[in-house]
Amino acid sequence: MSAGLLETAIIEQGSSGKTPSHLSLEQAVRVSARALAEAGIETASLDARLIVAHGAGKSAEELVRDGATRLAASQQEAIATILTRRLAREPLAYITGEKEFWSLDFAVTRDTLIPRPDSEILIAKALEYLNPYDRKACTDQIPSILDMGTGTGCLLLSLLAEVGEFHGVGADVDRAALGVAKSNALRHGLADRAAFIESDWGTNISGRFNLVITNPPYIRSADLKRLAPEVCQFEPRGALDGGDDGLDAYRQISHWAVQLLLAGGYIIVEIGSDQAENVKEILFDQATLNFVELASDLERRPRCLIGQYRG
Repeated sequence: MSAGLLETAIIEQGSSGKTPSHLSLEQAVRVSARALAEAGIETASLDARLIVAHGAGKSAEELVRDGATRLAASQQEAIATILTRRLAREPLAYITGEKEFWSLDFAVTRDTLIPRPDSEILIAKALEYLNPYDRKACTDQIPSILDMGTGTGCLLLSLLAEVGEFHGVGADVDRAALGVAKSNALRHGLADRAAFIESDWGTNISGRFNLVITNPPYIRSADLKRLAPEVCQFEPRGALDGGDDGLDAYRQISHWAVQLLLAGGYIIVEIGSDQAENVKEILFDQATLNFVELASDLERRPRCLIGQYRG
């Protein structure tokens, strides 16, 4: 869709009959929302506001306050370009290059999974368990967190932003993803407390940690093609594909957890909504790793399992 087509859409909605040289912010939002809705995008209204704000270089507040302001030609063209990409079902986070998670903005690229609000329950539960653990810990080492499959680093960095006494390691097999995570650590002033290591699960990790946290790939291979186009066509397959039964990553995690946790330390893993019993069986079939809690997200779907390593 071009800027000219945006203008045509305004005329069709009942403007004066003359093609406006420049749309207003309000008009651009309205036309973009209509185009997105007609394309079957459920979040059309929200996406339209974000597209216009990003293309025009405006904040959400300015978008409302200055709705009658006419766009410059360059702003209008930028909005049209972004809208075209979104109509092709490219996720908005990849278009804008960032996504909010736990009230922090994270850089994202197509090398990383897009952070999702559903995963914020992992942070909330980790903070519940880290704080009392830290007060009672009888260890000389600096309290520490390991994030396996770190991607953007959003889990590790969100926790480090909350618990200033902790240090952490983000591990990922994808070197490009690690570059994104490092940039996010710098963005949030956490680079001095966060190290990033190229590692296939625990292969290159040394030492033991107070907390191991992970959002592993857990989609069944055969189900990937049934996901929304935004996911199956754009997000990295390696961050999604959990193998034939969706449980391959948990088998790896089970193997490494007992080698990477301090006695008394916790493990928190994200799961698919129908995987709780299977993952519990994989992770907690050994006496040294005990099941603690199954937690649900805001939609009341089972979202993460918490366990403790007794040593």
